Amino acid sequence: MTNTHTQPTLAIDGQTVREPRIPRQRDRSGFDDEAARLIRDRVQADLAKRTTRRRRHREERHALEQRRRYAKRALHAEKLAARAQEVCRCPQPRPPALLRPFQTGGATAPVTICPICGRRT
Repeated sequence: MTNTHTQPTLAIDGQTVREPRIPRQRDRSGFDDEAARLIRDRVQADLAKRTTRRRRHREERHALEQRRRYAKRALHAEKLAARAQEVCRCPQPRPPALLRPFQTGGATAPVTICPICGRRT
């Protein structure tokens, strides 16, 4: 059991009372300083490598995400352009009741959308 009191403790079971002892500070030699410097240099080098690797991976993930976003945007634009050029395959003529107005931001445009295929007519 560890005694955390700083005052001298009472004798227990025939033990003598001792003052808490402060460990003697030994002088650091040049060898100790050199070892500490080598350890510090190694730790700094490891941290620099880890930071560089993290930064590189973050940049690679960011570049991949940008390419993916650009590809999705380009594919979506191509699909919209191809869809706008397609001709409606619905049976012609359709009664006007089946056509509903095409809305852009709340405004009604003269273009209509077929309720069956969803294309502009």
